[in-house]
Amino acid sequence: MIQNGVGMKRIGKLFEEDLKKKEDKTCLKTLLVLINSKLINYWFDFNFSSTKVRGGYFDLRGTQIIKIPIISTKNKKIELLVDQILNKKSKDNSTDTKHLESQIDQLVYQLYGLTAEEIAIVENNT
Repeated sequence: MIQNGVGMKRIGKLFEEDLKKKEDKTCLKTLLVLINSKLINYWFDFNFSSTKVRGGYFDLRGTQIIKIPIISTKNKKIELLVDQILNKKSKDNSTDTKHLESQIDQLVYQLYGLTAEEIAIVENNT
């Protein structure tokens, strides 16, 4: 997962600007799902493995963040799953939501048009 780094302030500012333009928080949810998906984490590891720091996190800069292959989309199924996770976690932060997260990853694979073979590569390397 993406954590800390200089670029996080910049990405936060981009999110704020996007929200002001679109006035639509659901786009932000989908964007955050994509950034935290297994697919994008695999992509980061493939492209920026040299930026990993202790704990397996990426030390990213703005120039790397803007290279994220984000599909501009709004997905109701993803948004509903995110809402379910947030609801469950708000009641008990230790609640296991891996089954919901797995469903989200499957939807992300569909958004990017991955084949079964490509999905297997991502799943086996994350």
